[in-house]
Amino acid sequence: MATFDYLGTRATADGLITKFGMAAVLRRASVDRDCWIVIVDEMPSDKATQLANPTDRRILMSAVGLDQEPPNNELDQLVTFVQPPTNPPVENEVLPLTCPVKKYAPAGITVLYEFTVRR
Repeated sequence: MATFDYLGTRATADGLITKFGMAAVLRRASVDRDCWIVIVDEMPSDKATQLANPTDRRILMSAVGLDQEPPNNELDQLVTFVQPPTNPPVENEVLPLTCPVKKYAPAGITVLYEFTVRR
């Protein structure tokens, strides 16, 4: 019986996210962890009772390099950079995670993470 290559799936997901996404940082207290993300959806909302109209963004994040410390919506913030990237990178936004992080892990191998952030 042939088994499915979950590590290959993880590598494919990472390759697609790094090709079509952008570098970012997960910021926790004073520690920054490099990561790769892609913004797959923007969900603006019209809050008539608020002065600002927040925009939620759905994020897919590569799991490569985050096995020891996966993203946590209570401890982390997502830092994005001005695009196209410069050297050194210039911070664009610091975005709080608005929901628990969803982990895609078939057969126990984490392939990617999904969550939303709010601006």
